[in-house]
Amino acid sequence: MHPHRVSVVIATNRGGPYLAGSIASVQRQTVPVAEIVVVDDGSRSPAPIEAVAADLGVAYLRQAPAGVSAARNRGAAATTGEWLAFLDDDDEWHPEKLAEQLSAVDGTRDRVACGTGYWFMDADGAQTATSSGFADVPSEELLRGSRPLPHVLTLLVRRDAFERVGGFDESFRHAEDVELTLRLLQEGRFAAVDRPLAGYRRHSGNHSGGLHSAEAFLRALRAQLRWAERRGDEATPPLIRENIAGFRRATAEWLSASTLADVRRGRAGTAARSARWGLRRIPREYLAATTRRATAWARR
Repeated sequence: MHPHRVSVVIATNRGGPYLAGSIASVQRQTVPVAEIVVVDDGSRSPAPIEAVAADLGVAYLRQAPAGVSAARNRGAAATTGEWLAFLDDDDEWHPEKLAEQLSAVDGTRDRVACGTGYWFMDADGAQTATSSGFADVPSEELLRGSRPLPHVLTLLVRRDAFERVGGFDESFRHAEDVELTLRLLQEGRFAAVDRPLAGYRRHSGNHSGGLHSAEAFLRALRAQLRWAERRGDEATPPLIRENIAGFRRATAEWLSASTLADVRRGRAGTAARSARWGLRRIPREYLAATTRRATAWARR
């Protein structure tokens, strides 16, 4: 069933203790993959990464450091499968992930990708929580932000759609997955398997979260306006603007609560940094949220 239709790209710039487990989780899939390629994005110590790839019988490519987007694009270009999937060097897949996704897209030419739910795990691999899943909904709901986007860890992407949109934008070092996903949604609808089939590992080496991620997410959304406008797409920009407005409001609520909590705890420096970011990036929403919370706090 579905032999050799999926190529898997694992980008890394560190190798680390989880790489072998990530590769093994692909090799344990109930559907065999066409190939697995590990792309070394200029790691300081390539020998251990190359050794893991050799031990597990997968392809190894090395490039000068250019970022995760460039590494994934390099890996995609070196593969042949009809479908592409991307896995980070510290995450893992459920053995039935690809089989269920291929079943979901079989017979559908309009589905450009397929997402699934996922679970969170700690550094030791123990499950700590489960995501809200991923449902089969119209692209418009995902573009406007009324439903969460699928994590890149879960995506199965049709190669021709990936190539039509130009792959990952290599100017993005963060939120590159969001930016690609939003462009793919403008190409067609996503299929879905509403079941957690991938594991996202949280550990001290993770590089996402906080204000840095919020800023990158906003940049990715704004890039979609330019992308849609260049294509003469009149339907997408209003959806993206709605997404931006909702994200700004949600970020302001979170940031104002964080700022005032730091003030109460005497963390003046942290509060000042949060306030500067809010006033610079989302001033109207941040001022409104902070004023409302501060007023309510003063009345207690």
